Amino acid sequence: CYFLKSATRSKSMKKALIIGLSGFNLGDEAIAVASYVELKKKYDEVSVTTVNPGTLEKYGIPEVILSRKSISSWRNIFREIKSANTVYIGGGSLIQDKLGIGLLTGVLSFFLQMVILSKILSKNVKTLPIGADELKTKTGKIYAKIATRILGEINLRDEESSDNVKRLASNKTNIYADPAYLLKTSEHIEKNNRVLVSLVYENI
Repeated sequence: CYFLKSATRSKSMKKALIIGLSGFNLGDEAIAVASYVELKKKYDEVSVTTVNPGTLEKYGIPEVILSRKSISSWRNIFREIKSANTVYIGGGSLIQDKLGIGLLTGVLSFFLQMVILSKILSKNVKTLPIGADELKTKTGKIYAKIATRILGEINLRDEESSDNVKRLASNKTNIYADPAYLLKTSEHIEKNNRVLVSLVYENI
């Protein structure tokens, strides 16, 4: 993922916060781990959000528990964003409304809330390369327009996602590989031919 590798270290790069949904599925977990490893080369401190306590702790990654229905969790997220120099939001398909959409439910509303909160706190906020589906609901399209316009520039993981965003807003879009591709095969894993499938419940 050239986006993460291209960032150069400076004296002001003390802390980064990765806001994502690790713990939701193995894909999100892989993105979180790969992004953390790469950003730790540039920042003194990196924290990552997770919806499942212990998901990242087992890798030695400082985790911030994300529970949108918990007031204490919102306080923690607020403090983490406030203390960060840069906020990275992603990855995965964050611009989508297939999993529902509501104030405290759905991926897209989460994305919008994190973008707004980061901007209110005057933070440098970027997206990790994310996916953007074709939206089916009016609410989803409104949320996506607001979020993308606030960001101004958005990093995406494929051409289709870029086309979907451009239908909603005239953002500058950059296309980079998914951060999960930065993961290297562990020496402790047997080199057998295996296929791993990670599923998210989408009425299938």
